[in-house]
Amino acid sequence: MSEVYETENREVGQWRRFQGTGRWAIMPSPERQKKPEAYLVREKQDFDEKKKRKENCPFCADNLSKGLAKIENPEEPRGAIVEEGTGGIKWLGEKDFKLLSRRVENREWKTCVIKNLHPVLNWMAPETILQQRGDRPYIFADGLGICDLIIESQTHSKPLGVLDKDVCENVILTYLRRFNDLQEGYPRLEYISIFHNHRMEAGATIAHSHTQIFSTPFVPAHIENEISQARNYFEAVAVGNCPFCDMIKKEEQNDERVLRKNRSFIAITPFDSGSPFEIWILPIRHNLSFGNVNDPVIGGRILEGIKEDEIGELADILTWILGRLYVCVDDPGYNFVISTSPLHFAPNVDRYWHWHIRIETQRLDVPAGYEMASQVRVNKLPPESAAMFLKNMGNLFKQEVGNIFQRKPEDIENVLSVIKREFDGGLDLSNEQKNILRTAAKAFQFSEYYTQKEKQKDAGELAKGEETILDRATSWASQ
Repeated sequence: MSEVYETENREVGQWRRFQGTGRWAIMPSPERQKKPEAYLVREKQDFDEKKKRKENCPFCADNLSKGLAKIENPEEPRGAIVEEGTGGIKWLGEKDFKLLSRRVENREWKTCVIKNLHPVLNWMAPETILQQRGDRPYIFADGLGICDLIIESQTHSKPLGVLDKDVCENVILTYLRRFNDLQEGYPRLEYISIFHNHRMEAGATIAHSHTQIFSTPFVPAHIENEISQARNYFEAVAVGNCPFCDMIKKEEQNDERVLRKNRSFIAITPFDSGSPFEIWILPIRHNLSFGNVNDPVIGGRILEGIKEDEIGELADILTWILGRLYVCVDDPGYNFVISTSPLHFAPNVDRYWHWHIRIETQRLDVPAGYEMASQVRVNKLPPESAAMFLKNMGNLFKQEVGNIFQRKPEDIENVLSVIKREFDGGLDLSNEQKNILRTAAKAFQFSEYYTQKEKQKDAGELAKGEETILDRATSWASQ
């Protein structure tokens, strides 16, 4: 545990607040806290077998091609990462609509952006000005905006944290290119929300891994409030300093909440975590926005977001984090969101606001009346304990709840895939841990699930990505 938590008011718990957002959280006293493994004993929600099946999935390549061909309400493409040359890739956006449609229909895509067929918002034309009307104390307007869906790969029913890093790179590149297309092509938009729901507990309704983008003609109130809190820190607390940059420096000094770091990004369990296993990923380079935004001082000038040569390093961090959540916390439901700046903002905001990714698990604890009354989160798992549990592989190799032998066969397949990916990246495993993996792999090979997968493989019904994951799960750990 950190020194601040060990020595200050430990007997009565601790209030915590990050001055960059103004958020308060409570870390209860030790007797009220939970150990990380307590969150492994829970009832999980699963998609029914009909929704799990590939033939019923609207995002799988064959069904998507059929959807594009519909006369009424076709599943219109808005962008895609497509294959280009030998092993190359290329982004096609709305400006390349005919070529884009043809490449998607021919199943030549790595990621695909389509319009949401059940949008919360009605489509907003590029030059539309939102007309707000009032009937005090209320304000109302037409429900306009843009709702996109990003299909993250052609691999069905495998979460992003299990797939390879290059898949995640394509997904992040898609986020960036679609963000920039929206920023450039729809000047009346004010905010772009990028979010990913994993599992039914977090709001996912389709098993195939996907992300959503909601682009709106207003800025969400909580973003405005957090920018105001960051401005106060910049102007009155630590004059001239970005609170997020100061947070990164503080976490680097005492790395117990640091999960992973590379040249461009750092992942932490934040000091004021409001939920078990909450994680933030921040760019180390001070940067206002994930994508391009307009400079409020110099008209026509664009402030650039993440650089394309940083995408691989963000993918490294994000796949590691999502993989560890899958392995250590038994595949919890979670949401991750990109918290970025508005598309139009006041001068100096670029000096104290700092984009980041927030990952929050869902349904591990249930908020109660105090959280509703105060908007203060009560988190029974201190972030220091969460970080240690994730860095130490949880209980995967222990004779305790959450070990690999307590997982379902399809989970064992995915766990082996994640461990293999980390092993290739330099993960050091003891001989005992390798033996445990071998035993688990052999048990997996005797499962009915594996037998059915092998039949699908022989019949050519598995996509290439799925076949690779299956081979990885059975061959590497068995060696």
